[in-house]
Amino acid sequence: MILMVVFILGIATGLLIAIVPQNFNWITALLSALFTPIVAILGAWIAWAQWKINQKRLQHELFDRRIKLYQIVAAYIANAISLGTVEKGEEYQFLRNTKHSIFIFNKEISDYVDQVYKKSIDLQFLSNRQNQLQGKALEEVSEKRQNVFKWFSDELNNLPKKFETFLKLEL
Repeated sequence: MILMVVFILGIATGLLIAIVPQNFNWITALLSALFTPIVAILGAWIAWAQWKINQKRLQHELFDRRIKLYQIVAAYIANAISLGTVEKGEEYQFLRNTKHSIFIFNKEISDYVDQVYKKSIDLQFLSNRQNQLQGKALEEVSEKRQNVFKWFSDELNNLPKKFETFLKLEL
């Protein structure tokens, strides 16, 4: 691109020298002819640099929002694992804190956040149900609860991979 501009400027300079009268100061003519293209090139370069800076700023602002949501999901899953259940009301707070995920992530991550919410409701229900049952019914509910609990444990380990492509900053 730059070579093409230099080539065109060279041709323009040659033509300018050829058409300028012998008694005319050719340096003044050359400088005045080159001034406009140089200003245009400089202006285009500044516009491009501004665009690149704005792209990087947008990427960093989006990162800040995405990392907050990642931390909310990670803390929610870790809390569910450490308590063995989800405390009453905590699931609604999680829903409020993550409702904007569709706007800063793709549908896959938004669906995943929704899945975490639904699994936490299951864990909460099964934990409460487990305290009310005995015998075979208790064993079935305990097994289901254990499966949901295992899902949470696995997801805590897989969480960085799920969010990895959205949380990488390119310098």
